[in-house]
Amino acid sequence: MNAHRWGSLTLLALLAASFVAVADVAGAIDVIVRLAAGEGSGNASADGTPSVVGPVEGLPALEDTLDPIGSPPVIAVTASVAEGETGEVFRFDATGSTDADGEIVEYRWDLFSSGRFPLLTSTPVLLFPFPDDGTYEVRLRVTDDDGNAVSRDPVVITVTNRPPVPGFAVDSDEVPTGTTLRFDAASSYDPDGTIVTYRWDFDGDGTPETETNAATASHAYDDDGRFTVRLHTVDDDGAEAVSEAVAIRVINRAPTASFRWTPDAVSDVTEVTFSGSGSDRDGEVEHWKWTFGDGASATIATPTHRFDDDGIYVVSLVVTDDDGARSTAAIQEIVVANALPAAVLRVSSLTVGVGDEVVFTELSHDRSPFGSVIHMGLEFGDGTFVSGGASYGAQFTHAYGSPGIYEVALYAVDEDGGLDVTVTLITVE
Repeated sequence: MNAHRWGSLTLLALLAASFVAVADVAGAIDVIVRLAAGEGSGNASADGTPSVVGPVEGLPALEDTLDPIGSPPVIAVTASVAEGETGEVFRFDATGSTDADGEIVEYRWDLFSSGRFPLLTSTPVLLFPFPDDGTYEVRLRVTDDDGNAVSRDPVVITVTNRPPVPGFAVDSDEVPTGTTLRFDAASSYDPDGTIVTYRWDFDGDGTPETETNAATASHAYDDDGRFTVRLHTVDDDGAEAVSEAVAIRVINRAPTASFRWTPDAVSDVTEVTFSGSGSDRDGEVEHWKWTFGDGASATIATPTHRFDDDGIYVVSLVVTDDDGARSTAAIQEIVVANALPAAVLRVSSLTVGVGDEVVFTELSHDRSPFGSVIHMGLEFGDGTFVSGGASYGAQFTHAYGSPGIYEVALYAVDEDGGLDVTVTLITVE
């Protein structure tokens, strides 16, 4: 409390409030501020505004003075209440004061135990609002028409602190997770002092997470949900007040998806391993949805898949987080090459005599699950050959007319034009 060091503007404003209140209650009660020792004199600035108000340095303490001939006045003063809040107007009433052989002509009030009685009223009522909390001893000194001046024991009143009034604004009441919000408590105030501490409860659990001396704070929410924010303000007298709750809606951010595969080169007989990557900045990825472009799908993070035929396939991955939000599909094209057919030739004997018949059995097949060998050609190595449509298990006979080593070549062609060749050596003796 700093009750005895008020500046002039503060006290003048409070006295002005008193004047209005006095006029409303008693009708034209004249309150005069005595600023110096002489009646009506005082310290003033160039424009006439008092520069010092209240207890004035150099103003002598006033002692009781009594005329031995006359009877001194008798003081009776009461306060409207013994306890009130700062800013509340206290009414001090000395109408019960009397003078047995005359009348009271002057009422001087000392509100701050200075002994100087700087407030003068021509009527016995004073209204005054105390701007700071504390215990005050209010004394009255009266003077009668014979010059007798007496004072009495003080009226003790207690002025209690008023709590601060919290309030704040926020950038937005609906944001995605991870967004930094700025909270501004500039609208908060303390009616009889200053706010010294701002305590912010960002999640509504009643326990502030952040304490600042400044009126602003920042906060970002890591997870989605609905949150209530309250501001606790503490003033310079330790009083605390809590604001109304402000609701903040924090929106979940959708996850992101990506993937790769191995091996890089893929054919329609390759087992391909896909590795999915899902990230969620405010939670976890819980579900995976693959489509491979051939009607097949998978629901695990790392599936394997084989494409039954060559071609270009569009593979997509969508992930879902723990809040049910789905990512944008990650899409890539994968080129699946045709697997070549396998040319297979079975020979009845690799060593024969001149003129002996050799049986050749054509066993070619396509490695692709749904492919087929559609053409074959068989060269016997002596300038003769056969060709035509492939028929698995078809047999051909051939006899060599002279000894030697002959290269027999079998050609197999599939429906995609893939070609495979196998060579067998035949010895003719």
